[in-house]
Amino acid sequence: MAKEIPKCSRYDLRALEQWLTEQAANGKWLGEQWLEFSDAEPVTRQFYIEPAQNKGGPSQSLRDARALSGWEFVCTMDKEAFLVWRSVGERAKLPRVREMPDSWACRRLGRKIVSGALTSIAILPIILLPTWFATKSSPLPLRALLTDNSTQLTLLTMVLTVVCGIFAANRDARNILRLRRAIRAGEYQQPVAQHRAWYGAMQKLPMIASIVVLVLLLVASQKNSFIDIQKTPFLAAEELGGTEASSFAEQRRAPLCDLTIVHEGDWDSWTAGAKWWSTETQLEVYRVRPGLFAKPLSNEIVRYYSMEQVETLDSSGKAFYASGAAGHQAIMLCRGGRVLVYRTNAPEDLRQHLEEFSALLEAYEKQ
Repeated sequence: MAKEIPKCSRYDLRALEQWLTEQAANGKWLGEQWLEFSDAEPVTRQFYIEPAQNKGGPSQSLRDARALSGWEFVCTMDKEAFLVWRSVGERAKLPRVREMPDSWACRRLGRKIVSGALTSIAILPIILLPTWFATKSSPLPLRALLTDNSTQLTLLTMVLTVVCGIFAANRDARNILRLRRAIRAGEYQQPVAQHRAWYGAMQKLPMIASIVVLVLLLVASQKNSFIDIQKTPFLAAEELGGTEASSFAEQRRAPLCDLTIVHEGDWDSWTAGAKWWSTETQLEVYRVRPGLFAKPLSNEIVRYYSMEQVETLDSSGKAFYASGAAGHQAIMLCRGGRVLVYRTNAPEDLRQHLEEFSALLEAYEKQ
């Protein structure tokens, strides 16, 4: 005995009947267990699948009635919700379809609909917990989510897990609803206009999508690279007491955000805490995808450095000035999906140079 898998929905009864007829013509004889076939001589046989009124297989009276029309009972399918009949000869008379609103088949399909919906709801938290664990170790969770490839890979994996789980739970939902409606109304279910090859591809779609998206993510993710960027007049480490040796420029690329950092003075990691050295000055330019995260990102940075006062510098609400203790100050510009953040401990008021920072952001937009 060998098991064969049909390339059609198991709730498209007419397509299953046609597939079983083709199997018989190819020398595959359906046994007493659903989808288990044995080798036999190719024959022409007609199949008929009908909903079961009760669980436990057909009654003897139903077997006798079907035998008078040229049918023999083969097996049940879907936990005895459907009865599979095979014609004794090449053809047999189709039975009359009856209304069966309270049948075991109808109740079984109803449970499938409910279980698919509950499964979809139950697996949604899968995407929330890993995202929280992936970002909770960072004092800047949104920044980590946008700029860290490993965090994005974790999140994307969880999203695909949820999507694939929902797809698997509700893959045949449309056919189930259609079949249940036909059973309740006593209608003969017509074949679904769906190509078998297309249905087979749809069954493998979650796996194919997972592989494609993960490959694209890995290709788009590049290692951080140090670059040579012309320093702005405000990045003057020597004037703040630092040394030229502590300066660097770096680019970080991630699918959701590209980040350029130009730094001079003593260095303090983002994850080491909200320290701000007196000799530190730093320019950051974010290219965020999608752009709706731009403003929340700038707000998060302001909160991280415990800025006491935040001032809006223009009528559009896309330019901000923030100041804190000990002369700490920062200026932030949001334009589309671009965010410029400049922070320093220099005594000069950054608000006097808003136009120069705007020109600097435009220069990065053209890169």
